[in-house]
Amino acid sequence: MVHMEVRRVRQADLAALMDFWRKLRGQGPTPEDLSIKDSERSDPSIFENPFCVHESTSLICLEGGEIVGNLNLSDCPAWLHGNQVDCVWWQDFFVLPDERGEPQKGIGGPLAMVAQRVSNRHAVLGTPGPGSPVFQLYERLRWRYLGAVPFFFLILQPSRVLRQLEYLRKREVLGKAAKVGSYLLVPGLCIRWLHYIRGAWKVKNNLRETHVEQVREFDERADKLWHDCRSKYSNIFDRSSKYLNWRYKAPGYSRAMVHKGRENIGWFVYKCTKMRNDKYFGNLTVGTIVDTLVDPTSRENIAAALSQVVSQIREKDADLIVCNFSERRIATTARALGFLRGPSNYHFLAKGFDSNTLGNWHLTRGDSDGDGQL
Repeated sequence: MVHMEVRRVRQADLAALMDFWRKLRGQGPTPEDLSIKDSERSDPSIFENPFCVHESTSLICLEGGEIVGNLNLSDCPAWLHGNQVDCVWWQDFFVLPDERGEPQKGIGGPLAMVAQRVSNRHAVLGTPGPGSPVFQLYERLRWRYLGAVPFFFLILQPSRVLRQLEYLRKREVLGKAAKVGSYLLVPGLCIRWLHYIRGAWKVKNNLRETHVEQVREFDERADKLWHDCRSKYSNIFDRSSKYLNWRYKAPGYSRAMVHKGRENIGWFVYKCTKMRNDKYFGNLTVGTIVDTLVDPTSRENIAAALSQVVSQIREKDADLIVCNFSERRIATTARALGFLRGPSNYHFLAKGFDSNTLGNWHLTRGDSDGDGQL
């Protein structure tokens, strides 16, 4: 009988962990999440989480000394009506497939059982949805499904989007119509008009009284905002500077503070990615609003922060902007600024929390590892 071991990743395991992700990429149906670079899967930052009291934030399952499963556990306190509680995010939960391309049995369960002993509260965002093997595992572990975090988008370059959007390109009739339409004036004007009547015209007005400061790291100003805002959210995960500077340490993220006069009213994290034959976005340049924090009781400040990040991404010549917001006041303001809502696969499950209303949580792409796909 082959010996199975579940333990934390050590420094000496990084090379083997990278080999695991390379092997996973080359076997069976490729999961969507594998678009993240292998090097990011085994990044040394798994040893640097400021809230982790263990040797790393990553679990591995070994059979006969070979890594056959991996689950990252990001320690991140949650704040429930202003009160701090311990919690762990589950991310990148994968096991090697069998000869049929299905996850090998007997690996995910032991990983999950060890992980559940780490904390009384757990959360996962961006996991495959109902019916998938991992979702069924969460159900057996008695996690609660709160729904899919709403997805929003704003088209900045209609002609390029019509030519490149992979959904249209894969459908012959729609693809031909979109390609023709991309060279005509009317379809582009219709898209712009749709955003405009939904509220996009308000973006420029919101820029007049605020300005942006690009920052390399978050400092005490972000901590003050966090201290002032956290009790105004029903449920929110930690947004302290020490956590943010760890979470957004990787290259590619841009960070900015939003000021109204001398007052810091919010911050946002964003990125722009030039896609290459992506199965959803073709060769578009996609801007992502990864994360934000602002006083949720001030619709004016929410609008100012979102307007500023739209302006920053527009300056980088992005074709469209995507984001996910669950907090109802932020989501409502996004729609009032012209963002349209689309289908979401950003499923949120949790265990150990009383709240079962998705709109009471402040969840963004930054709360998961999903922004790594863009």
